[in-house]
Amino acid sequence: RLPQNQKTRIASLQATSRRLCHFRLSINFAQAIDNNDLDTALEVIKAYIASIPYDVMTKEDWEDKAKSEKFYQTIIFLMFNFFNRNIQTEVRSIKGRADIVMYRPDVIYVLEIKVNKSVEEALAQIEDKGYAIPYQSQANGRRIVKCGINISSEKRTIDDWKIVE
Repeated sequence: RLPQNQKTRIASLQATSRRLCHFRLSINFAQAIDNNDLDTALEVIKAYIASIPYDVMTKEDWEDKAKSEKFYQTIIFLMFNFFNRNIQTEVRSIKGRADIVMYRPDVIYVLEIKVNKSVEEALAQIEDKGYAIPYQSQANGRRIVKCGINISSEKRTIDDWKIVE
């Protein structure tokens, strides 16, 4: 059995280790955004979401698609917003609302999030609702990139995504 001071040291080391892990994730995320590497950025978000304690929401809330989609949308928005101030959620257009639009110096990202659906459905919604159309005239040489993201309520994290230019 360990003395109390050793238990305290171990707990402190464990907490420091978790902070360092999150710090490394933050650095990887910032570098991915700076390099317009959306794949890596989403991998980091997936890892970060997986670290969220399961009991922040009830089982019913996790299974409620509307609530869980807003939860994930908020997490994704916050992570991108920490490193990029020019991001918007629920961006209204003539036919609906894009979940996330992020403006970078050389790229405009239009992201659509689905829960327990396919990335193809998310991308189809971007196309069908014309979410990217308003940015074609504002692009000024920037690429317009669409990204469909699927969240698995069973895995409680990003399950899949697809990026289309």
